[in-house]
Amino acid sequence: MATNTIVNDICLLKTDRPIKWTDRVSPICLPEQVGGPDVGEFCKVAGWGDTMGTPGLNQFNLNEVAVPIISYETCQNWYDDEMVRIYEKEHLCAGYEQGTMDACQGDSGGPFVCYEQQEDGKRDPYLQGVVSFGVGCADAKNPGVYTRCECELGWAGRLCDREIPQCEVMFQESAGTRFIGLGHLGISLGGGGGFRGKRDANTTQLGRSLMSAGIDRGLPGLSDRIVGGEVSVAGAWPWIVQIADNYGQYCSGVIIDKHFVLTAKPCVTNSKPEDLYVIVGGFQINTDEATRAVHSISSITCNTNVINLADGICVLHIAQEMSFNNYVQPMCLPDKDIQFSEGSRCYMAGWGETMLDGNNNMLHELDMPLFSDTMCKNHFTQNNIRGYYNDIHMCAGYFDNRGGCTGDAGGPLMCLHGGMPYLAGILSWSEGCRMDSTPAVFSDISFQKDFIDSVIDNPCTGDPCENGGHCELNSAGGYTCRCIDDYSGNTCSLDLKMIDDCADQPCQNGGICEDNIGGYTCTCQEGFYGDSCENMQTFCRDSNVFITQGPRATYPWAVFLIMQAGRSNIGTPFCTGSIIDERHILTTASCVFNTDKSLIGVEYGVEGPEPVLSEAVSDVFVHPLYSFYEFNSKAADIAIIRLSHTIEFNNFVQPACLSDEVDTPVGKQCKVLGIQGDGNIGEANVNTIGLDYCENSLKNIHHKCFTYADSNRDICNSGVGASVWCVDELMQPVIHGLTAFGQSCSEEGTPGVSTNIGYFRAWIIQITSQDGPSCAENDCEGVCVEQKYNDEFVVQYPGYICQGIDPCEDGVDTCPTQSSCHTKPEEENGFSCDCAVGLILEDNTCVDIDECRDENSCGVNQTCVNTEGSFSCICSEGFESTEQGCVDIDECLEEDTCGEGAICTNNLGAAATCSCSEGLEGNAYKKCDYPPQFCSHPRVDGAVTGNVVLTGCLPPFKDGSVCNPRCGRSGYVISTGVDSITCNCVQPDGGCEWSGHDISCVNKKRMTTAPPTTVSTAATVPTFAPTCEPLNDLYPSFPKVRLECNTVDGRATAGANCKVFCITGGARSSVNEVNCLCKGTKCKWEEWKALKKNEIKCIDPNAKPVVTGCNVKKDIGKYLGDGVVLGCDEIFSKSCSVGCAERSASPNLKKLNCKCKSKKGKTKCKLKETKKLKKLDGLTCAVGTGRGRKISRNDRPAMQDLSCPNPYEKYGEGFEYGVLMECDNFDFGGKCVLSCNGTPSGLGLIHF
Repeated sequence: MATNTIVNDICLLKTDRPIKWTDRVSPICLPEQVGGPDVGEFCKVAGWGDTMGTPGLNQFNLNEVAVPIISYETCQNWYDDEMVRIYEKEHLCAGYEQGTMDACQGDSGGPFVCYEQQEDGKRDPYLQGVVSFGVGCADAKNPGVYTRCECELGWAGRLCDREIPQCEVMFQESAGTRFIGLGHLGISLGGGGGFRGKRDANTTQLGRSLMSAGIDRGLPGLSDRIVGGEVSVAGAWPWIVQIADNYGQYCSGVIIDKHFVLTAKPCVTNSKPEDLYVIVGGFQINTDEATRAVHSISSITCNTNVINLADGICVLHIAQEMSFNNYVQPMCLPDKDIQFSEGSRCYMAGWGETMLDGNNNMLHELDMPLFSDTMCKNHFTQNNIRGYYNDIHMCAGYFDNRGGCTGDAGGPLMCLHGGMPYLAGILSWSEGCRMDSTPAVFSDISFQKDFIDSVIDNPCTGDPCENGGHCELNSAGGYTCRCIDDYSGNTCSLDLKMIDDCADQPCQNGGICEDNIGGYTCTCQEGFYGDSCENMQTFCRDSNVFITQGPRATYPWAVFLIMQAGRSNIGTPFCTGSIIDERHILTTASCVFNTDKSLIGVEYGVEGPEPVLSEAVSDVFVHPLYSFYEFNSKAADIAIIRLSHTIEFNNFVQPACLSDEVDTPVGKQCKVLGIQGDGNIGEANVNTIGLDYCENSLKNIHHKCFTYADSNRDICNSGVGASVWCVDELMQPVIHGLTAFGQSCSEEGTPGVSTNIGYFRAWIIQITSQDGPSCAENDCEGVCVEQKYNDEFVVQYPGYICQGIDPCEDGVDTCPTQSSCHTKPEEENGFSCDCAVGLILEDNTCVDIDECRDENSCGVNQTCVNTEGSFSCICSEGFESTEQGCVDIDECLEEDTCGEGAICTNNLGAAATCSCSEGLEGNAYKKCDYPPQFCSHPRVDGAVTGNVVLTGCLPPFKDGSVCNPRCGRSGYVISTGVDSITCNCVQPDGGCEWSGHDISCVNKKRMTTAPPTTVSTAATVPTFAPTCEPLNDLYPSFPKVRLECNTVDGRATAGANCKVFCITGGARSSVNEVNCLCKGTKCKWEEWKALKKNEIKCIDPNAKPVVTGCNVKKDIGKYLGDGVVLGCDEIFSKSCSVGCAERSASPNLKKLNCKCKSKKGKTKCKLKETKKLKKLDGLTCAVGTGRGRKISRNDRPAMQDLSCPNPYEKYGEGFEYGVLMECDNFDFGGKCVLSCNGTPSGLGLIHF
């Protein structure tokens, strides 16, 4: 559907000379802030337009009218019928719902003025808009539409005289005017100057329209425009750059930082950085301009995480920092909360092909209307032009040949937000110069933002390492250069071949230095070792130290630290230590921190016969970092006690060897010492070194962790300071750690933690090898740490290093793994721990963030799968991944989804549904077939009539079912003499019928007079045989019925028991049969009274039957004795025979009679024998003599009234298919045999 609108309907005119201000000529202020007046506020519009004959107004005089501001939503709703599109950021709407007052033809371009109350009470006017268009003049629900007046890009203030800083650009110039964006761009609307002046009196159509969604501005010829654009001015777009090679400019880019430029990936594909150039500050290509500068490119980083590589963008790193000025500036990148929607004011510029001669070498610009993703995707997909993906693309432009062309690729799409231009996209694809009716496609910056940030924030971008060095990120957020041979330095700039590494005399303790390329070699004096001869051999390596004779102690280096005074537990060991030479004891700082050395006693030789207790402690050296970081007493938990005298070594007193390994192999078998409860030394086997607890919770090399082979062993209280030792390749015990702390004692899963001796070995050597400190008090800004050179540290000054400035670098932070430590002096601990992306810090542990809790984490038809530190989106069940996203799986396209003859229905996101085609039935998922056919009941079908009993079959009567007709009363035979009838069906839907018809029972005696026949209306009987009149002739009000019995010309013969079937609508008769009784030649129906009273009716089969009579349960139930059997329905209207379950017994009453009377349409019934039953104390059965008598078989003719109903007809619906029943008769004493498909059933026999 085509829509109508006008955007950017504003033009700036420049006069040939200054305007002279008078009391009648003065400028109007522009609004201070973006956003416009409030809804409901009254503003004025003035002009010399058509007054439409309004009384009292003269069109030749200046007229004004006040109209209220209406909301964007209201304006759009009112204009929906006119198919006019309103853009909230472009337009203001004002007017009345009923019309009556408005601007009109001739007012176009006039001012729309609103007023603002000032502090002094004055109301100052502000130009909020200019008259743009409307439909009709003062028509109802057709308000006036005004182009918003806001300051141009980069300016603010009442007079637009205040410049807005652009993205932290720092520059100043003493003179010159700054031009940002389309500062003077005026789009000509063609002749007429506005749609109100061009509207035809007989139509409400606008003079301009959008074709589909493209805007036809009616631009004049392309005499000075690039594919519909205009020549810009120098400095209007200071962030646009030219991408060039040795052949000249061929693409565009945009500055986003002093070292970074963005462009499209196709612009740099297969290009090397050294082959390309970036030209900034230029206006004309191939022109020597004072404002332009050429920069080389050091690296190119492209985003390949796109569906089509042509849609990727690349970050160019500029080797030399760009200098920002009025012509060179960065463009702002949008934050995540900035969204650009359809109708946003957007622009593009570039040096691309204009398809014309003339100003092709100048920068051109063009405003670009932004379209919705839905419209763009539909256009490109339906016209089979190219793929369009909502997440990574934007499209803008026109549905004609205006847009970007060759040379414009990589340039920016610039959109306004709050009056500021932001980089919305990078031109990826445009056929503006070759294809009509196709907008340009841009890579969406919001999709690429994370990639851009990752490149800019990566210190290795631009490859700062020289001479082939490899850049790597370090934990502090900086970079480290891994240099190739012969080079060194922070950026690998030092040529080691030109450096004398021995010039600084790096070899210590008299070592002789030999210079090498990139290093040196020290030949050490006897007793020293190390790369710089910094290590002095300890006594444990001297084989002459140990005395081989006599018993040797197990732990000769172990000592107890004992309080000499000042505590209640005087003389009790409070910590443990280790002898490392003749005067020094190694222990933890937590044992001796802030303790007067005079209070410390050292007991050694504790396993010998006479332990030595030394009170002569001359110095206590606590590691400076332990004292410095008071917040974290676990850091640098190590101390050295210096004795005033020399220790005499023997079998029970020996120094320990110290490890120089910072990393102990995981799983190395070691032991740990401790003080037992009895004051003696104990040990425990250590299973593992370097558990995850140290790596995850401590994450520094100050500590090592260990667990125990025996779960009930642990270090607690006085065990602190003891040694964790392992045996080396020379079978010497080597101390790797000092027990420091544990999370809890003897608790499973909480390992012990020891101070890492290898990390502090250089400090130990320095302290034990000198008498005084190496550094003065003010030599370090933080804390001075005595230190010899080792692999972990480069000594800044001889004998010490400076630490304490950065807790992260000092390794004293408690940040867990998967986090980085950042020094923050303002924090209480001086640092903070930042977990990796996708994790959050909880209880000093980085735990995963479940991004899937956010229902917007994934797209339509996708399921979120949370992973460690991240998440992924997969297609939901029932959907599959395609280029268009997750689309429904159409199971109906698969051959085996449904069975034969079935219809498949696809369900969105769910399994398909199968249903049988019309006329078929069955399991639609396997096979649908024609429904089975059945014969009607033989009585309904007319196959049998009268008292014929069917045996050997039950409904439903399938094709081939066989029924055996029998006569249920003695003395009667089948009229046709057939033994069976068969159901025959014509497949698939030809119907079914029985093989025999009109089969009835006839009296044997009458067979001699007239042979029986099978017809119901033409049976041949003697002409003198008496008959009953047809019911419908005798009783006209009686419903139409059909009788099944022996008849002649529709008349029932004497003695006929006629079954009654209603003819109308499947109704059923209220009685099962009527009987023809004859005396001589006179016959009448036995039920003549009921027929005369119209008590026999045809009953609607859907209506609940109304049965009148005596109720067995209500009227007889309380009189029934044990073993009494009644031969009637629950409700009976005539008589009810009485029998006994025991065949040798007889009842005290043979029959019960029900007497009914009808009056005024109501029938009342009562049991005739009620009084008699009361006298007899109810119905009873007795054997032999008594009130009843035993009934013998000889009495059976007297019991003809006692007969049972046909069980097949009465209870056949309850029989399951396959049950067969053979009955000899239904008289008293008769029986039926039941079987299941020929096998006797569980019931077996039924007696009557």
